[in-house]
Amino acid sequence: GIASGFVFFEDSNAWSLLRAIRRAFVLWSRPSLWRFVQRQAMAMDFSWQVAAKSYRELYYRLK
Repeated sequence: GIASGFVFFEDSNAWSLLRAIRRAFVLWSRPSLWRFVQRQAMAMDFSWQVAAKSYRELYYRLK
């Protein structure tokens, strides 16, 4: 996928959050990579219009 943020690879719990924060700090300590991820995230469309389309497509696949 496109590097644009940090995800939880395990269950959504405190330890998973801590690991994601640690990965963020490691990336932040490498300014050129940090800026790359920032640009990638800023170029993505996180609007409700896109989210609604994804949910609608999922609904029709499950129907």
